[in-house]
Amino acid sequence: MTNTDLKQQFITLRAKGYSLEKIAKEIGKCRQTLSNWNYDLQEEIANAKAIELEALFEECFLNKEHRVKELSTLLNKINKELEKRDLTTLSDDKLIDLKLKIGEQLKQEIIAPIILSEDELKTQKQRRLLI
Repeated sequence: MTNTDLKQQFITLRAKGYSLEKIAKEIGKCRQTLSNWNYDLQEEIANAKAIELEALFEECFLNKEHRVKELSTLLNKINKELEKRDLTTLSDDKLIDLKLKIGEQLKQEIIAPIILSEDELKTQKQRRLLI
């Protein structure tokens, strides 16, 4: 296996959350080499982590679009129910509380994983090396 192949395997394993110790045993490189690679390849690892996370969300049906659609549908149902009520009963308080909580959840869904292109990765790496 070439050094390039080993580095790619390192990036993949690191993105999956493997420790340097575990990766050292798996690919047969010393921990110090892996520590150096970890520093040199941090942008690639971050990018691979974002891709890994996105794949996990899709696999679990937890992608942002799906969650936003579900929360929006539920919020619309609550709004329709609230329109029918005069807001004088205890259950209205519960509905209003639920509406606020779902609204907050929707606000949190705005942040998405950032996946960089090859050029963006290179640019970030060059900037980091200049510092």
